[in-house]
Parts: sequence; structure tokens; C-alpha cells
Amino acid sequence: MKRTCLICHAVFESADDDPTIAQGICLQCSEGIVTPASAVTLGEFLDQISVPVLLMDDDVRVAGFNQAAHTLLGGQHHELSGRLAGEVIACENAGLPGGCGQTGNCRGCAIRHAITSTYQTGERRRNVAAKQLGKLISTEKVGGFVLLRIDER
Repeated sequence: MKRTCLICHAVFESADDDPTIAQGICLQCSEGIVTPASAVTLGEFLDQISVPVLLMDDDVRVAGFNQAAHTLLGGQHHELSGRLAGEVIACENAGLPGGCGQTGNCRGCAIRHAITSTYQTGERRRNVAAKQLGKLISTEKVGGFVLLRIDER
């Protein structure tokens, strides 16, 4: 089975089509991010990824992010953590009664759907058009979280 690296998008094949490989990070990127002698915090780990990424929990809340995402989305550090996806991307529906995830329009939200679907099924989503951002997103389940990558169109 061919897989694409979540970080650099290079195509690589998993050894013997191993179904236990779920992260989808190529060897070159994994060696460049984490070395056995280094102990890094989640923020330091995410900051080594050059494109904007958000780590989302099962409630579609930001559990972590990198500097590139912080720069893209703006706001203070504390303004992203724990916030719902619609709040951090300034979705117009997040300001409606009920807020992010609770309006009739939220059922059609590509971002919410990609995150929840990946969280529930473990299936990655690639190059999903996120009209609220005007960008493409990709998702990957990593442990009990979903890594949301934000790409240019």
C-alpha cells in the first residue's frame, strides 16, 4: 500500500503493507523531527513541521498547534488552545446561537466533517477544500487526536 507522508507529502510504501502503521510520516521526516537523544514537548515537536498544523481532540477542540498555525490563524497563544475549530478559523457560524458544531450549517462543514470522520474511523483525509479557510486541509489520526494540516490551494 502506498502512503503519503503527512509532513512532506512524499510517497512511500510501508514494509509488508503493515496495517499497524498509522501515522503516515516518512523515515526522513521522522528522523528530522525526533531523535532518540531528544526529549521535546508537544509544542516543540509541532513547531518542527513547517506547514500549519492543529492537533484536535474528539470534541473538535484545539489540543495543540505549531507556530505556523498560530501565525496563519492569528491570536494569542492562549486564544487557540481549547477552542473549537470554528472559533479559531473565525467561521461565521461559530458566532450564531449554539456556536461551532451546533448550527444547521455545521453539518456541511468540511473541517468538522474531516476531523470527526478521521477521529471515528481512523481514515485519513487529503486535500479537502475548506471554504472557511480558503485552503486545503488534510487529517491523520495520531493516538487519541487528529492532526489537521492546513495547505495552500
